[in-house]
Amino acid sequence: MKVRVKVAGPLQQFYPPGEGEVELAGAASVARLIDTLGLPRFPPIVVVVNGRYATEDTLLADGDRVFLLWPVGGGQGGACRRTGAGRGPEEGLVQPLGGKNVQKVLLVWPEKCTGCRVCELACSWEHEKVFSPALSRIQVVSWKREGVDVPMVCQQCQTALCMEACTARAISRDPDTGAVLVDQRRCIGCHMCVLACPFGGPAIHPETGKIMKCDLCGGNPRCAQMCPVGAIEYVRADRVGLARKRASLGYLTRYLELAVKEG
Repeated sequence: MKVRVKVAGPLQQFYPPGEGEVELAGAASVARLIDTLGLPRFPPIVVVVNGRYATEDTLLADGDRVFLLWPVGGGQGGACRRTGAGRGPEEGLVQPLGGKNVQKVLLVWPEKCTGCRVCELACSWEHEKVFSPALSRIQVVSWKREGVDVPMVCQQCQTALCMEACTARAISRDPDTGAVLVDQRRCIGCHMCVLACPFGGPAIHPETGKIMKCDLCGGNPRCAQMCPVGAIEYVRADRVGLARKRASLGYLTRYLELAVKEG
């Protein structure tokens, strides 16, 4: 039996081809497919089979199309976890910050995002004094056919894998904002942090070859400040309910089902 597989986002680091045809012996479930691909089983992977949400227990058939992705805020990063969608106008994705004294979080609302990329321009101007999406620390990921745009930014993980992987000890945490920072004087451009991060948070500066990443603008993120539709907010962490943090899977599935439909 052969199935067509597409692995997207940070999860792709465990399956470099990204997509391809996979042969499975006999009747096989999604769980066996995940094991065959060598993908981590935790945190849970969002699975879509033939345009419909599925679980690891779902049995596959010959010719099935399988789409695998970590939900936003998922991945291997300690406190980096799937986060929240509520109901109606309060629906959103929370990107938590590490650190016990952190008071605020970046709140991203994909359904509000229009793909204008003003956040990218605001970020590049704040850090580089030029308007260039290539120099932005925040990136808008788009599904053009479905008209879905999602701003993606560093998760500021409590257990920061980028920090653990840094051989030059150039990465540290701001005790006031909780942001994971890169000391450009120490960074040697080895890019180990890029390989370690499951979210693609650290990026390679196209001019210096060193690492650039979100630093929360010192506690006043320009992306949140300049977003014309309120798709990015910087809010108090205690205003984000636990129920919203646990409800994201179904919310993200709606977008994933759109992304994998082929008409």
